[in-house]
Amino acid sequence: MAGQRLVLDPSGALYEPRAGALVVADLHLEKGSSFARRGMMLPPYDTAATLARLTQVVMRLRPRVVIALGDSFHDRDAGERLSTEDATRISALQAGREWIWISGNHDPQISPRVGGERRAEMRLGALTLRHEPSAHDSHGEIAGHLHPVAVIGGRRRAFVTDGTRLVAPAELREQLVALKKEAFNLRFQQATNQLENTARMRAVRRDVARIKTVQAEAGRNG
Repeated sequence: MAGQRLVLDPSGALYEPRAGALVVADLHLEKGSSFARRGMMLPPYDTAATLARLTQVVMRLRPRVVIALGDSFHDRDAGERLSTEDATRISALQAGREWIWISGNHDPQISPRVGGERRAEMRLGALTLRHEPSAHDSHGEIAGHLHPVAVIGGRRRAFVTDGTRLVAPAELREQLVALKKEAFNLRFQQATNQLENTARMRAVRRDVARIKTVQAEAGRNG
């Protein structure tokens, strides 16, 4: 795109090999704690799970620079709510490489606690990287914000491009997948009279319902 080779990684990240640049979008770190502040309790593992998956991509591709395309944090106070362990994970990921936080609508201000450089948007060769796609034709634009999906045997996150500009997918939340797998295993245990903790089945169902509610709200609000 715009004369530059881009690798669309199955993880949902984008890699520009010439610059050694890894681009990720809409991580929404501390989303769970943000909803908890409003009385909607979710399993408090979203940030750790997201950082674990990001670490896997960084270790595999070994980028020289990581660019986060905005909404990296679910709100402007999220950086201050990070646990010490998660803040340390971010610091470890930044070691030995440039790290750029592009501001988004959820995180127009990012806590100095998380290191890195802040920008409203940036150039990468002939490409323009920003959070929200421009309303006008913008050749070589890479943006996030829209959380694009495709329906292929179910809703799946997707890169969307017309060949001149691209919208990157949001970070995949694997909590729902994991919970559904656990629910299946619990139902099997129940059917075979092996289920010992019936309360866990109720808790898993409740967590699935809560995450689906969050996903529905995200789809309405972008």
